[in-house]
Amino acid sequence: MQEAEKHLTVLEKWFCCCCARNSNPNKKKNGQMKNKGKETQAEDQKQDMAIEITNENGEQETYSEKRNELLENKDNQSRRERRERKHHEDQRENEIEENLDAVGGLLSSMLQQSHEMSTIIEGQNDQIDRITKKVDKNSETVKDQTGRVKNVNTSLFAF
Repeated sequence: MQEAEKHLTVLEKWFCCCCARNSNPNKKKNGQMKNKGKETQAEDQKQDMAIEITNENGEQETYSEKRNELLENKDNQSRRERRERKHHEDQRENEIEENLDAVGGLLSSMLQQSHEMSTIIEGQNDQIDRITKKVDKNSETVKDQTGRVKNVNTSLFAF
C-alpha cells in the first residue's frame, strides 16, 4: 500500500511538472521557447521528466528509472506466470499420460483374462456337448428298458 502511495506521489509530481512545462510563459503557441536554443530546450525537457524520488533504501532514483524498473518487473512477472502455467500444463499432461498408461495396462489385462475365459468356456461347452450326447443315449436306453419292463409285466400278468 505504501509503495502504491509512493507511485501516486511520483505521478502527481510528474503531472504537475508537465502542467508547469505546458504553461511555461517562455513558450510560444507553436511549441518553441523564446530565447532558448534547442540544446537548452532538450535539457529542460529531460529535467521535467527526470523527477527524483527516494526509494525505501534511501537512494535517489528518477521517475523514468522507476518506471522502467516497474515495467521490467511486470515483464518478469508475466514470464514467470507463463513458465508456471506451462509447468502446470506439463504436469497435467504427464498426469493424464500416466493415467492413460494405467488404463491401457488394465485393458490389456482384461483382454488376457477374456481370452483365458474364452478358452475355459470352449472347454466347458465341449463337456456339455459330451454330457448331452450321453444323456440322450441314456434317455433312449431308459425308454427302451421301460418298454421292455412293460412288456415283461404284461406277459407275466397275462398268465
